[in-house]
Amino acid sequence: MVEQELAGRLHRAHVASMAVTRSAEPRHLSRFCVDLIQASEGRPVSGSTLAEILAEHGVDTIVVDMTPRPEVFSLGAPSASLYDLAERERARRSA
Repeated sequence: MVEQELAGRLHRAHVASMAVTRSAEPRHLSRFCVDLIQASEGRPVSGSTLAEILAEHGVDTIVVDMTPRPEVFSLGAPSASLYDLAERERARRSA
């Protein structure tokens, strides 16, 4: 049950992999848990990733690798002239 909860929270926080060293202090483990809960519930501190938050808190015995997140740009709707040009080009290529 703990494994499923941890895996689910790591997935929601966009963590690809993590490593915990043997010298991890109890303070680092508790800080990791608090930060993971916040990141997995969609309320990270100042929009930072879990890795950045852990680094800010001085947690260096737990290393997380984040999954890449592509940026999405809003381009808006194409103009009518551009739409007409694309339609003519499609018709020309299919002919």
